[in-house]
Amino acid sequence: MLGKCKEKRKAFDLIRGEKNVFPDLTSKIIRRYLYGIRFKTPSVQGLDTHSMLMGCSALGIIKEPSDLTVNQAIMRVIQAQRALALRYKHSDLLQYLERASWMQTAEALTAHFWPRTVNKDLYVVGEIQKLYKVHLVLAALSVQVPAYWTPWRHAGHLVGWLRIYAYGQKKQKLWVYEWDWDQGLKELTKSAEALGIKDASFIDLCCELAEGNVFAPTLRGKFARKIFAPLVFHREAKEILRHAKSKKSLLWWDEYNALVLSKSYFKQIDGYWVDLVDDSYMLWNYTIKINDKNLLIFLSDDYIRSVKSSIKEIINSSVGVQAKVYRTSEIMRGVHSWAKYCFHAKPQCNELERWVWQKLNKKILKHSKNLDALYFNIRNASWDNFLYVRKKSMLLDDISIEQWVKWWTPRR
Repeated sequence: MLGKCKEKRKAFDLIRGEKNVFPDLTSKIIRRYLYGIRFKTPSVQGLDTHSMLMGCSALGIIKEPSDLTVNQAIMRVIQAQRALALRYKHSDLLQYLERASWMQTAEALTAHFWPRTVNKDLYVVGEIQKLYKVHLVLAALSVQVPAYWTPWRHAGHLVGWLRIYAYGQKKQKLWVYEWDWDQGLKELTKSAEALGIKDASFIDLCCELAEGNVFAPTLRGKFARKIFAPLVFHREAKEILRHAKSKKSLLWWDEYNALVLSKSYFKQIDGYWVDLVDDSYMLWNYTIKINDKNLLIFLSDDYIRSVKSSIKEIINSSVGVQAKVYRTSEIMRGVHSWAKYCFHAKPQCNELERWVWQKLNKKILKHSKNLDALYFNIRNASWDNFLYVRKKSMLLDDISIEQWVKWWTPRR
């Protein structure tokens, strides 16, 4: 029957009249097939292109070989994620974590984003790999969670949201509500069931990993909060979204806060309001302010101070010269990943670059000029003024493996 859907126009006709033409074929299956037409991905060992495009149903039948390359493993994970994103009930999620492709991909992502932890063979490596395996599942399910800062969204999407609604639509009142993680974890099981997860073993694993990691005062804790926030808080977020829509307001939320932009104040039980015309607001590493009808978004003073403090520690440390240049450049790349979407942050970056260059040139580069090539100069970096609009899910787009890998960084 699906063979009749080879032409998209015919397929959409079939969807409209599916009850009469194919009474036993649900629209969900047809739409999944249509999504498959878009995904022009190469076949991998043991699975032809058509089976891959059909996603999870095919992967559940064919036993995965143990000698997959990393790219082959990633392709299998991507196809499974696409199938998960189109489902609303999940009775056996634990079996994904047991697949060879899932384990291999988790190990590869851990090695890529946590190289020092892996090289030192720290005990947390196994815990991070478990987090990644669960993350790969929950990220696909977060397609059903509206307005969340999903892995495929970056700081440019946050800036775009502010440019479109705070500046373009004059919604200059910002309501902020902070999530209560203690209370959220107590109700994690109910939240998981509300998201369509019927696998008790998977829910127990999520409870164990969340309780053991979200309060860690390290990057691992931040990473865990990023993973479990859509599972823990999606019910509250949907209720806030429903109320915001009734007031013609917009929601954005992450692992720390729910944010609503509105033209006027409205009553809420908790949280607080900020008038962006009268006051500035620190959001992640940004300071936001509306001045003379212009939206100003620049790097916060606290963020710049933390950057300088980190660079001072590196320069004054006992590590080798090359390591100092590399780690300093790593921090400056992080600064650029936030600043490049904000025109008003450019003077700050130029000033920060002068400060860093004085520190490095005086102590390091003056005596080791061959290290200039390793140094990341933010003045020469590109800037991105594109207006990014939030999409429901880039999982359903034709993406490359390189794009997909970037989504799984532990940092925002």
